[in-house]
Amino acid sequence: MTAGEIWAKKQREIGMGPKVRASLSEVFALLLKAGIGSGLPLGHTQALAAAAGWFASSPDLMISVVGAVMCEHTPLVSHEEGDTLEIEECGAAMAAPAVVDALMDNTKTVRLDRVDFPDVLRALLDKAQRDYDVYFAVETTASGAMNVSVAKTGERREAGELELVPQAAIDALSSLAAKTFVPATAASREKGAGAGLNDND
Repeated sequence: MTAGEIWAKKQREIGMGPKVRASLSEVFALLLKAGIGSGLPLGHTQALAAAAGWFASSPDLMISVVGAVMCEHTPLVSHEEGDTLEIEECGAAMAAPAVVDALMDNTKTVRLDRVDFPDVLRALLDKAQRDYDVYFAVETTASGAMNVSVAKTGERREAGELELVPQAAIDALSSLAAKTFVPATAASREKGAGAGLNDND
């Protein structure tokens, strides 16, 4: 199990702890900053944050997306086999944009051998269905692999009503977001960081 999977499993075992109210903008900003702080590529981070409405509509999904962001974001290993693109064990945050891009480029099927957080991948696919006005068919095999393809019809799960967010998720995202901060020094202030060295108001 990855570090993110272990963290998410622990949070579920303790019932996710206290929950707090957070606006959609707050969740979006936290996901964006945390993704960058975790080393997730910018484009992937933007795609993840854009689905904030889906994640914020479920406390359980918020736990999963935090776990997905916490994972090590290694490049995908994939190969083509006929009209299928096969992706080896991967993280949902890294895989989702690649899956969507491949399907929009007329790849018939994308097969993912193992995804750390399948529910995060499905949420990102739900968002992409709306963005591209398409339907995706997702099949999970007995081995746990996922096959994703474009379908003529299907179900589009829209973002739901905002739910209370687990405080543990907020804390974990805030910790990752803090990695983007620049330490305050006299040199950084001289170059324009912060509020400056004097008050001219």
